[in-house]
This record gives sequence, C-alpha cells and structure tokens, in this order.
Amino acid sequence: MIAEDVILEQLKPCLLSLEQHRQQFKKKELLFRSVLIILLVCNALMLFSLLKLYVNPSIWLLIIFVGSFAFSIFALHNLSNEKKFYSTYYKRKVVCKILDEIEPELEYREDLGISIESFTKSELFEGPARYSAEDLIYGKYDKTEIELSEIHTEDIETRSNSQGNIEETYITRFKGVLFIADFHKNFHGRTFVLPDTAENILGHMGRLFQKIGGRSGSNLVQMDDPEFEKHFAIYSDDEVECRYILSSAMMEGILKMKDRIREGGIRIAFKDSSVFIGVPYKKGFLEPQLNLSATNTEQIKSFIQQISSFISIIEELNLNTRIWTKD
Repeated sequence: MIAEDVILEQLKPCLLSLEQHRQQFKKKELLFRSVLIILLVCNALMLFSLLKLYVNPSIWLLIIFVGSFAFSIFALHNLSNEKKFYSTYYKRKVVCKILDEIEPELEYREDLGISIESFTKSELFEGPARYSAEDLIYGKYDKTEIELSEIHTEDIETRSNSQGNIEETYITRFKGVLFIADFHKNFHGRTFVLPDTAENILGHMGRLFQKIGGRSGSNLVQMDDPEFEKHFAIYSDDEVECRYILSSAMMEGILKMKDRIREGGIRIAFKDSSVFIGVPYKKGFLEPQLNLSATNTEQIKSFIQQISSFISIIEELNLNTRIWTKD
C-alpha cells in the first residue's frame, strides 16, 4: 500500500515553489493573449481601411504588421517553453518521489521512452510512419525487470481530394502505454493475445475472421476457458508452449487486469523471454494540468493511481514468482 500522505508531505515544499511558477505563467499567458487579441483587432482594422481607401501602405504600417507577427511568434514560443518547463519539473519531482515509495530501484526519465525497435519487436502493432515516446519508467520491481512509457504512433493515409490530387495525412494508430516485463523464460515461439472484436460483433461466425487476424506465421489457438475466449483471440506458432504460458492462473490474471484497467483494446505478446502489453490510454499519461494548482492533491493521487495501475500487472500475472527459469 502506497503511503499517499507521506508522499504529499514530502512534496509540499517543492509543490509550493511550483505553484508560484504556475501562477506567474498564468499571468504571463493572460497578458500575452490579451496583447495578441488587441494587435489582431488593430491589424484587421488597418487592413480593412487600406483596402477600402485603396491606398498604398506606408513604411510604418508595414513595420507594425511585421512587428506584430514577430511578437506573436515570440509570445507563442515563450509560452510553449514555460509550459514545457513547468510540466517537466512537476513530473520529475512528483513521479520520482512516487517511485521511491513504490520501489527505490525504479527510475524515471520524462524525456525518454521505449525505443521504436522494442515497440516493433513486440509485433502488437504494425510499424508506424511516425513514432514518439516519453515518460519512461524502468528498473527492477522485486525480481522482475520492467519498462513502460507513453507511446504515440501514426500512419500515413493517402486519399484523393475533389480535384483528383493525392493528399497525405497522419492518423493515430496507437496512443497509450506499452509495458514490457521480463518473464525469465526463453520462449521458443510467439504467442499473442489480441482483442476478440470479430466474435464480439459476429458471434461464432467471427471465428472465420479470427483465423486471418493473427500475426505472420501464427495460428489461431482454441483455449478451454470460454470467458477468456469471449474477450480475446489467441494466436501462436507453438500451440504446446502457448498452453503452457496461458495457464488457468495466467488467463485469470489477464482478465482481472482487463477488468481493472477498463480500457478496451488491450494487446499482449509473449516472446523473446518477455511479456509486452499495449494499453490504449485516452487521457494523457502523467501530464499535469496547468489549470489545476500544483498543490492539488487529487492530481498527485491520479499520478499515483496511473503508476500503480501498471505496477499491479506484475502481481496480477504473478511475474515475481519464479516458477520458470531460463534454459
């Protein structure tokens, strides 16, 4: 059980300092926005007057236009840097203190994330056209090596516009958290536990679509747990190993994890001595809100809950019980 009161008490001096910085930022933001609105209105009026009077603009009007544009760029850049500084410093202080309470061997880097190589290796999703990752938590929790971070992947979608020209746009394929844990067993095969959307929509007819919904070289595996199969479709290139990994206890743990996280579309891969779990995350992961006071206890408790939610997977899947050993 995490001592939330202890964490809040230890963070109090830092949070008070952060709150002063947040208030200064909000005042600066209000000032910049007010000036930008005034400049925008003035420029619009001048432009309207020039067009109506059909006169050439003087050098001073051009200077005002250019100056307004330059000030707008400066203001937006300044606000962006201030916001990033506040968010970075807040996360660094709060998350590190939470991890110290959960497990001192866990570390946090807000500027790093799980590599695209690890993401691609999981085979949970197709290789993205654009990839970003941040908020990396890594280290050892009891006997289990873990790493997790927020991931955002995008693919390019092409389509023809009304003039027949090809347009390319980026669309989000996955936004959430990727959790990787050491399983301490050398898997000879690959086993995937994927959302069973086909059977949920089409019933038993959905099995026809399941058979073509796996990963390259894998086959659909029918398990003996009807409740598990109601939510997931299982694919593997080694059915014997698949049934060994997905024991009754493991399937029960996965269902508990799914019910607790309450996010649809959870995907799991067992391969390369590790378990990879992709969890879609609609709200920002470990992102402080500028409209909330830095000392807001509910925001800090939300951070604790977000981190604990993924650490709990280790217990639910019984990863610290080393009944498996590497060959």
